[in-house]
Amino acid sequence: MELLRQRFGLGIAALSGVVGYAIASYVRSQPWQASDALWLRIDALSAIFLMVMLLSLACLTGLARLAWHKYAAFGTLLLAFLSPSLVLICLAFLISTLFWHYDLLKSRRFVALAGQLAPSLLLCCAWLGMGASNGVWNYTARSAGEALASWVFALTLGATLLGGHSLLRHSLPDWLRLRSVQAEQHSEALDWPNSLFGLAWLYPLLRLYSFGPWNNGWSLATLLAGCALCLWSVSQSFQARTTLAETGLVYGWIGLAIATAGLGSATGVSAALVALICIVWLQSALIVLEQHRNEPIQLWLISGAVPITLPFVAVWLAMSAALGAGVLLAAGAFWLLGLSSAIAILRLAPKRTDELFDISWRSFWQGSGLLASLSLILGLWMPGLLDQIILPVARQLQGGLTPYGDLTIWPWLGISAVNSGRQPIAALPSLLLAALMLVLCALAWLTARLFERHNDDQ
Repeated sequence: MELLRQRFGLGIAALSGVVGYAIASYVRSQPWQASDALWLRIDALSAIFLMVMLLSLACLTGLARLAWHKYAAFGTLLLAFLSPSLVLICLAFLISTLFWHYDLLKSRRFVALAGQLAPSLLLCCAWLGMGASNGVWNYTARSAGEALASWVFALTLGATLLGGHSLLRHSLPDWLRLRSVQAEQHSEALDWPNSLFGLAWLYPLLRLYSFGPWNNGWSLATLLAGCALCLWSVSQSFQARTTLAETGLVYGWIGLAIATAGLGSATGVSAALVALICIVWLQSALIVLEQHRNEPIQLWLISGAVPITLPFVAVWLAMSAALGAGVLLAAGAFWLLGLSSAIAILRLAPKRTDELFDISWRSFWQGSGLLASLSLILGLWMPGLLDQIILPVARQLQGGLTPYGDLTIWPWLGISAVNSGRQPIAALPSLLLAALMLVLCALAWLTARLFERHNDDQ
C-alpha cells in the first residue's frame, strides 16, 4: 500500500509538472487576463508558483497521509497566485493558514493559532494598508507602487521569514517558541510538509517587484536575512545529527532563495525560482533517503557535489547573481551552503567512497535512484528551463529589477551570466562542466573520506 501511494504521488507529480510547465509556457510572452473577470490573472511569476505548489502537493500525496484540511489549504492558497487583487491575495493566505492549522483551531489552542497566523496578519497589514493609503487594490494598476514604503516592505519580509517556518521554529530561543520543545521533537518527522507549504510565502516578496524597484536598504535587509539562514544551516549541518531533518538543509535553501530574490536582478530572481524547484525536489529526496538504503552513486547525484546536477546548478546560479551584484560575501555563503548540503547527504553512504561504482542496479531504482536521475536530467535541461519559463518572469518584472546581473542562454554553450556592462562574469556550459566548481566536489569527496575514517576509528 505504501509503494502504491508513492507511485500514485509520482504520477501526480509528473502530471503537475506538465500542467504547470504548459501554463508557464503559455504566459511567457505576456500575462493572461480574463476579460469578464478582472480578479483572474496569470503571469509568469504566478505560473511558476502554481507549478511549485502543485509539485509540493503531489510530493505530499505520495510521501505522507494528509488530512482533508491540508488539501483545502493548498487549494485556497492557489487562488492567491491567480488574482491581482490585494484583498484576495491576503484573504487566500489567511484562510489557507487557517485550514493548514485546523487542528489548533479544533483543539481551541488559540494562542498557538495566533502565532501561526502572524505571517498572514503581517501581510494583511502591509498590503491592505498600502491599498488603503492610495485607494488602489490591484498590483497591475499604474499607481500601485506609489504607496510602496519601507514599512510595507518590512512587514512583507517579516511575513516571508515567519511563514517559511524558518524563524519560528529554529531562530528563536526555546522559551520564545510557539510550541514546546517536546512537541517539536515529537513532530520532527512531520515538519517537512510545513517547509513545502511555507514556500508560498516567497510569492509576496517577489511580487513586490511588480509595484516598483526596491531601494538599497530593502535589498540589503533581504540579503542579510537570507544569508543568515544559509550560514545557520551550514553551522547545523556540520554538527552531529541523527537525521537529515535535523540538519536544517531545507531552511538553508529557503534562505538562499530569499537572499537571491533580494539582489533585484534577473539572475537573482532566476536563481530564487530555481532554488524553489530545487527545494521541492530536495525535500522529497531527503525523505526517501531516510526510508531506503541508498547506493553511493545515488547520494552523489543528489548531494550536488557532481557537476550538471540540479543542486550544483542552483548554487552556481546563486553565486553568479551575487557576483553580478558585486556581493562577494553572499557568493561565499551560497558556496558554503552547497558544500554543507553535499557533505550532510554523503555522510549517509553505506559503503566507502572508493566503492562508488560498486552498484546494485536493482536497489538503485528501488531507493532514491529516480530522484537522483531527475537531478541529472533537470541539471542538463536547465538552459531550456530558464529560457522557457524562468527568464520570462524576470522580463515581466523588469520595471522593478536592476541591471546588475542578467542571464544569456546560448544553445551551444548553456548559461552565461553577465553584469550591467554586458560583460560575462560566469559561464555554465551544458556538457563541458567538468572543471567548474571542482573545488566543491573535491572537498565533498575529501570530507566524506574523513568521516569514513572517523567512523572506522570509533
